[in-house]
Amino acid sequence: MAELIKPISVKDYLEFEEQETKRLQARWKAELDSFSALGDLYGLLAANIKVSAQNLILPCRLFLAVESQMYGVVSQLLRRRMTDALALTRRAIEAAAAAYLVWEKPALAEVFLNAYPNVNMADDLKQWKPSKKYKEEFSTQKLFDHDGEVWNRLRSTYQVTSAMCSHAGPGVLKDQENRNQQLYVHFVHPDEGEGRRHWYWIMGSYFEMLRVFMRIFREQLERTFLGQLEKDIIGWRDKSAKQFDELARQSSKDTLKDSSLILRHEQVKFLFR
Repeated sequence: MAELIKPISVKDYLEFEEQETKRLQARWKAELDSFSALGDLYGLLAANIKVSAQNLILPCRLFLAVESQMYGVVSQLLRRRMTDALALTRRAIEAAAAAYLVWEKPALAEVFLNAYPNVNMADDLKQWKPSKKYKEEFSTQKLFDHDGEVWNRLRSTYQVTSAMCSHAGPGVLKDQENRNQQLYVHFVHPDEGEGRRHWYWIMGSYFEMLRVFMRIFREQLERTFLGQLEKDIIGWRDKSAKQFDELARQSSKDTLKDSSLILRHEQVKFLFR
């Protein structure tokens, strides 16, 4: 029978995490700088949104929710908690898709805000039961029922992160391994090469979400600012793509290039095309 190994205490882990975060800020400086630059683009958009239309209030709030998840993602990446970073990304993708749906159909804002009609019924079994209308209108099918490459990519990432990071299915076991009939769990992602590819995969997803919000708020932005922001976004994409190609050449002998997760060079690069 397999034996569960727990080699460290919580305090030991926290001490290791603090040291690892400092080390990886230097080792993954290029990736951290790229993600920070993307965060600055989110900040520029946020600072220039002036909304008067009622139907854009909820998309604004969901935009801030996505930005908040992005900050948490960077924190988790620096701790090599890749599964947790992807779980936050899934939540962000869902929020971005909901924002777009409400922008298209403003009447759905009320459905979203009243998703849990029994929320004030403390200790009631139905307190956290979502309304039928909410489940119908914000189903996965309807959230991603849009044409175009942006939605194809976000839908694909959402499906992967649902299976691997959100639901307690087989994906929750992927950080475990059997060593001579003993179970060993990796509290942080064990391979830095694959971990580094996670940065680009996730950055690509937040790049796509930024494109979604640019579409939502396009008419609310001053023309000159909009033109410059679009140029800056494309510049960020091209610089990040070049950086990723250079990383691929440096790590061409990576032993995990055939990883079971969708993180081979060819599979991540498509996000920046």
